[in-house]
Amino acid sequence: MGRIKKTLEAVSASDLIAIACLVKAIPISAIKASMSACSKVTFRKRKLSIEFLIYYVIFLSIFFRHSTSEVLKYILNGMSDILPDESSDAACEAAISQGRTRLGEDVMHILFNNICQPLADANSNQPWAFYKGLRLAAIDGSDIDLPDEEAIRKEYPIANDGGKNQHPCPKLRFNAIMEVGTKAIIDAEIANTLDENGTRKTLGSKDDSEKTLAHALLARLRPGLLLLGDRYYPSCDILKKIVERGSHFLIRAKDSMNLTPIKYFEDGSYIAKITSRRSGSVGVNEVVVRVIEYHVYNKEHEIVGRGRLITSLVDADKYPASELVKLYHERWEIEMGFDEIKTHIMNGDLKGLRSKTPMLIRQEFWGLLLAHYVIRKTIYEAADLAERDPDSISFIGTVEVIRRHVGAAIFPPKEKF
Repeated sequence: MGRIKKTLEAVSASDLIAIACLVKAIPISAIKASMSACSKVTFRKRKLSIEFLIYYVIFLSIFFRHSTSEVLKYILNGMSDILPDESSDAACEAAISQGRTRLGEDVMHILFNNICQPLADANSNQPWAFYKGLRLAAIDGSDIDLPDEEAIRKEYPIANDGGKNQHPCPKLRFNAIMEVGTKAIIDAEIANTLDENGTRKTLGSKDDSEKTLAHALLARLRPGLLLLGDRYYPSCDILKKIVERGSHFLIRAKDSMNLTPIKYFEDGSYIAKITSRRSGSVGVNEVVVRVIEYHVYNKEHEIVGRGRLITSLVDADKYPASELVKLYHERWEIEMGFDEIKTHIMNGDLKGLRSKTPMLIRQEFWGLLLAHYVIRKTIYEAADLAERDPDSISFIGTVEVIRRHVGAAIFPPKEKF
């Protein structure tokens, strides 16, 4: 008797990890929409179509240890049913370089914006993703090492840090917002290396500073979030922008901040005001916050530190201080998400991204974030099917399963006799 492969309806949670991969998460329709937004068209007479190249750039991150030509050879066979016009003899360095240059960076950036949306369902019982109706999210900045190439240094110079950096190299600095419950990056920002005349420039220290990138992110912040942040973010202009966008914040205050109590609540928290002078105008900005002071204890229950949180959740009855202090620890999820990218996708590679030109570096960066999102979406769907918290499914294990099952993952399983 012939063997019958499982249909989609018969897939288990563990099977889903193997089959829910790139094309399922990033359909051809989404790629074509992004191409249309950039006025890109596919020329079938070429060895590698733009659609194929987009998948290829994302696979470069999933198979980070492999050479560019090896990755191309590996996936050409798997894509034969979806993109049948791709040439099996296209796996050469020249075709890859020409194709990626033709693709550019904008399509990948737009695709990231279109694809990387929050995953957790607000209408389902998912307490690990929400706090009293607010979607938990975190904001933070990081950087990725770049190859020490002359062309790259012209736009991303090696920073003079007084010798503190033991691995001096150009860096791509970015800021991101992550959905805490799923560890999915839902927005990110990098510096624009074009000046006002459209000419490429060398980035200065303020161009890609964490605060500059944060302002760009917050300008398009979605409503309904509870945004967690570290001590870098409690400036008046940042807090004001979060509230104006229809979201809330829970952020650790700097030790130097003057937070004079105006009104105390029974749980010990109190109302205070944060003010700053308006840039270029007369007057001050003002934000009303609730301050929550807490102690840090060691294993012997001795106080070893103190901290303060500030939040826009000023209703002490609805949002108890004890709950918010415990909730703030979820901010570390974004640090863990960055570690997933650098350590487990990029394998902790000190050389950083593999591309050799600034434009291809940015293209690869958006592909890297898309790859992380594909893995995180795969984990979320498997966890949702099994009614589990996504944290209970191994990120490393999922990456390895996807790497082993690329051929099976690309195609929905069919009955075969």
